[in-house]
Amino acid sequence: MMAYILDPARKEARVRNFTDRIMNIIGNMYPIADREIKKYITSILEDFSEEQFADFADNERTYTEKIKQKIKLLSEQHGEKQFKNLLDTGAIFMKPSFVLPSSIAPRTCPKCFLKKRRQ
Repeated sequence: MMAYILDPARKEARVRNFTDRIMNIIGNMYPIADREIKKYITSILEDFSEEQFADFADNERTYTEKIKQKIKLLSEQHGEKQFKNLLDTGAIFMKPSFVLPSSIAPRTCPKCFLKKRRQ
């Protein structure tokens, strides 16, 4: 089966098959659309050499986890960038609404401290 999948003459089918396998392992990564994830995975696999495909076949879970981590990282970076852009353009704004009390005192009793020390 793997010899058939790894056949160099079938690179397009191989990319499609491995993309589907990765998508099944990764699962839903809401709010990112599946088609966007699939496009990203396909772009990665299209650049793979024959040796990389063979290594991927042997270490499918490891590669898939790395791809999933990279997607999460890129998603977080994109979210931060969009948030900063919206702040800079004034589309959203932050308004201070929390005020600290004028004094802060512990609410626990001295007996509670003794119990914690003994433990």
